[in-house]
Amino acid sequence: MIALRDFESCAFCPKLCRHVCPVAVGTGREAATPTAMMTGPWAWLQGHGDQSLALRSAQLCVDCGACSRACKLQRPVGELLRNVRAQLSEPPSVEALAPIQGIGEYVAVHSDSRDWAAALEAQLDRPVAQVRTSDQLGAAVLDHPSEAETHLARVRAHFAGRTLVLTDRGSWAVAQAAGLQALHLAELISPLDDHAVHHPCSGPRLAGVPASDALACCGAHPGLLQNRPDLAEEMGRAQAQRLGAGPVSSSDSACATHLRACGASVTDPVSWLLGT
Repeated sequence: MIALRDFESCAFCPKLCRHVCPVAVGTGREAATPTAMMTGPWAWLQGHGDQSLALRSAQLCVDCGACSRACKLQRPVGELLRNVRAQLSEPPSVEALAPIQGIGEYVAVHSDSRDWAAALEAQLDRPVAQVRTSDQLGAAVLDHPSEAETHLARVRAHFAGRTLVLTDRGSWAVAQAAGLQALHLAELISPLDDHAVHHPCSGPRLAGVPASDALACCGAHPGLLQNRPDLAEEMGRAQAQRLGAGPVSSSDSACATHLRACGASVTDPVSWLLGT
């Protein structure tokens, strides 16, 4: 349940964390600051705002945690806004898990059109199975705890005894929530270039990669892409401009795909593995 008192501190805050919020910085919009995101639900709980506007405010959050780290009161903004989304929106539909093809402990999770299991098998000299997902293993359902556990139980049963090899933040979040063994593809291979690095704002912390600046978020958050694609594109274009014209490497394939669509020259672990 969500309570009015949970939102009061942020609703009356003079936007002291706006400088670390990737949505606020990437879009330059006052309505996209953490304070504004929290004010929408606060106004609705006060009886002064519309429920749809409260939900729309909560859907702006990419859950990177930057505002909570900057907050002197350490308010759990991301968690509170997740609760709003869970209460005010319908659970998303989740695609059926595709059959696992092949043998081997490792399962390459293909989350875009590229097939890279065979290339990983050749590099590791061990069998690698594969499975394809178009919704990052149903990551959107994690916003709805009442529905998530049923889905996570299916995921656990589907991949029991296997180790998932992942390339995107959504699939990683599902694997972690399900308690599955998982590796990021970037942990198994090394970049083939000396490009500058774009650090995703969430997901696994890879060896040798420092914790990212929150402003590294490029707008590729699944919820933002689905609910506010206009703002996701603004954030991607702003990040592409900050990255400059030179080639950049990102450890997250979803970030790389989004940034390429926004005009940046970005490689990712799948690119490294396939040599493309």
